[in-house]
Amino acid sequence: MRYERFGTVLLAINLALATSPAMAAFFEYEGVCEASAAAKLDDDHFVVASDETETLTIYKRNEKSPVSTLALPDVTDIEAAARIGDTIFWLTSHSLNKEGEDKTKRKLLLATQIDPDGHTLRLVGEYRDLRAKIAEALGTDEATLKPNLNIEGLAATPGGDLLVGLRGPLTGENKAQVIRLKNPLTPGTVPAAAATSTGEEIPPVSELSLDGLGIRSLEKIGTGEHAYLIVAGSVADGGPQPKLYWWDGKHVPQPHTTVDLHGMVPEALFAWNEDEFQVLGDNGDACSDESDNRRWFPSLDVKP
Repeated sequence: MRYERFGTVLLAINLALATSPAMAAFFEYEGVCEASAAAKLDDDHFVVASDETETLTIYKRNEKSPVSTLALPDVTDIEAAARIGDTIFWLTSHSLNKEGEDKTKRKLLLATQIDPDGHTLRLVGEYRDLRAKIAEALGTDEATLKPNLNIEGLAATPGGDLLVGLRGPLTGENKAQVIRLKNPLTPGTVPAAAATSTGEEIPPVSELSLDGLGIRSLEKIGTGEHAYLIVAGSVADGGPQPKLYWWDGKHVPQPHTTVDLHGMVPEALFAWNEDEFQVLGDNGDACSDESDNRRWFPSLDVKP
């Protein structure tokens, strides 16, 4: 998805700093252009997926060049990531491609294990029937859901389950949908409700009011009342500027008003700790991961 840019990224960040109490630091990382998902490895390293390549790329914080890469043959369109313990899950969009084809390599939930050195990964598992499970949770069938399904959000719960955030479809009331996936290493059942850190329950399917937007990224940050941060954006290509929301896992999401995302195309989100998160931008308007030209993506490190 692409959005109209309002000046340069750096100008937008400066404007955000001038008008917001949040502390934000802008940085450019090289080697990847279309960053679509990311996760923390340790206090100094993180890993990024591009939705146009079959590779995971590892970076050291605030160093432009990659540390290492991990090839994922026959896997494309990775759009979301979440970490549980030393396992990082990667989720593809499960959508049809631009030609309307249903490609197997776009329908995977992958598990990677963090090696003891803290900044290398190895593939340890995969699951290929998630779309059918999501259709079952939504009370429909896979054939009906398939033309409209697009997954771009994934977050871990305190109890070790996964929350799958849909970019589309929206409900008939234009609400975004989150599906709870239990036992993510062996996800064989329809999600069931489970307690959050606040003692409330996240239901099997949550319907969220995000001003008619879908979920572009989803991340658990901290243990407070608002435990999840959502990047919300248009279901279709183009559309309004993305927005940030806080969500407690139960009630209506609340706008996050201290960070201005103008000038970025936010595609990935992860937490460094309970007080700091990082937003990565898809830079596909400026470069391409399928070319030999300079590849880079913008990053915004935020301390609320």
